[in-house]
Amino acid sequence: MGSKDTAAAAGGRSQHMQTDTGSEWEAVFVDPLGQVVQQRLVDAFTQPQPLIEGAEAVGDPIEVLPAVFHSLWHGHLTTPLDVPLNERVLVSTGAGGANGRGGPGSGDGR
Repeated sequence: MGSKDTAAAAGGRSQHMQTDTGSEWEAVFVDPLGQVVQQRLVDAFTQPQPLIEGAEAVGDPIEVLPAVFHSLWHGHLTTPLDVPLNERVLVSTGAGGANGRGGPGSGDGR
């Protein structure tokens, strides 16, 4: 299996690149979340629920938690900012704002 096949199997893509010195190399781009995991996170957190319960609903928390944190960081999921981040903090997709305030990830466009 070549790197192009490996990247495709992991949900990514492979592309030949050329450096400014003229040497060619193959870059492999892999989406760490994958569209399937991202959609499952959205489904799991449509209604606010504790972070760990939503992660467990998607899969093994050891594998899913990095995707949850990535989604929180990028505003795809939201949580109250006045509560320390822990396994019981409520997380949602932001429709209506899990933190009750709008802003990034709240779905209000800010």
